[in-house]
Amino acid sequence: MPGRTLLNVALTTLIGIVGAVAGGYIGWMIFNSGLDMFFDLNTWILALVGAVVLLGIWRLVAGRRTRAGV
Repeated sequence: MPGRTLLNVALTTLIGIVGAVAGGYIGWMIFNSGLDMFFDLNTWILALVGAVVLLGIWRLVAGRRTRAGV
């Protein structure tokens, strides 16, 4: 995700990986399509959406905490 963040590269990567796995799990539950095949387009879309959503949620939560603490 573009823009400034308070996270370092390692933490951003970790949150992205967790989001990708969560996106695959949710996709498997809803669409019966998950992270089975590495080179499948559905796998990449679900992983990307999951990672972006989780990073966005993290930014919302961390942004509120940072602004409230100032």
